[in-house]
Formats: sequence, C-alpha cells, structure tokens
Amino acid sequence: MDVDKRPNAALINREWYESAAGVLSGRKLADLVLYAVQYVLYGTMPETSDNEVRLVFAMVRPALDSDVSKYIERCARNAANA
Repeated sequence: MDVDKRPNAALINREWYESAAGVLSGRKLADLVLYAVQYVLYGTMPETSDNEVRLVFAMVRPALDSDVSKYIERCARNAANA
C-alpha cells in the first residue's frame, strides 16, 4: 500500500498494549511498540529474532490492520464529502 495513503500517526490501543505488557516487559515491550508504529506508518513488517515479540505482534497485527482500514475509509468518505 502506498505510504501516502497510510495514517500519519499510530494509535496505541489500550487493550492490546495492556495485554502485551502482561506478557512482555522492558526492551521487548518497547520493541513491540516501535514495531507497531513502524507497521502502521509504513506498512513494513518488523524483523525480529525474538519469538515472544513476534508472537505478540502477530496477535496485535489484526487490530493495527483494522485501525489502518478504518482510517483509509474515513479519509475516502471525507474526500467524497468535500
């Protein structure tokens, strides 16, 4: 997907963050948040060798995809209404 169509900000959902914080801590949690922001803004998959971070990211990814889809739909609706 074109980067220009992606959100220019990343939403950190409390539900997935608190769930992730229950499993990950410290550097791993920070990596997950950075990967989520990178994924939302640029659509690129993070590369990590850490299995825990990879697993939690796989669980968070559907929420991120949903947020991006809603953003794109809202932008299209607003453009049509302008």
